[in-house]
Amino acid sequence: AAMFGHTDTIALLLDNGLDINHQDSERWTPLTFAASYGHDNGVRALIDVGTDVDTVDVHGLTVLHYAARGCHATTIETLISAGLNAEAVDKCFRQPIHIAAQMNNAKAVKALVDHGANVHAIAEKGWTPLHYAAQHGGPEAVQMLLQLGASANARAVMGMMPI
Repeated sequence: AAMFGHTDTIALLLDNGLDINHQDSERWTPLTFAASYGHDNGVRALIDVGTDVDTVDVHGLTVLHYAARGCHATTIETLISAGLNAEAVDKCFRQPIHIAAQMNNAKAVKALVDHGANVHAIAEKGWTPLHYAAQHGGPEAVQMLLQLGASANARAVMGMMPI
């Protein structure tokens, strides 16, 4: 139900004893599914009944990483308002802004920066969000990152630049 944003069904299941923080084999929770698919109403409904917003999956990704991967700027704002850290890192030291940049989502990048994410954040191998956006051919994210102050001359390991 969370994956498809069916808030009435979520409420019915919760009323009948659903474990709101149940994790599947990948350690995804109902909140992870709702955030991944951008069902902001489902995300809000789950947060309102006290779901654990700080869950991390087997890859070290938070629900905010998944909202960024799905390019869901509104859901990103909802999650950050609920207390999620805009600079949380996964096992490769990627923050949600790296994921949003990789997905070429300028709105998600802007939402994250507006809520404290760093355009100069360093991930594995010294990559910045701009490196991710450029590698994946994301002109909108590249433009947004540059407008927000990212350095076009940022150097990663071995001097690699975004170009």
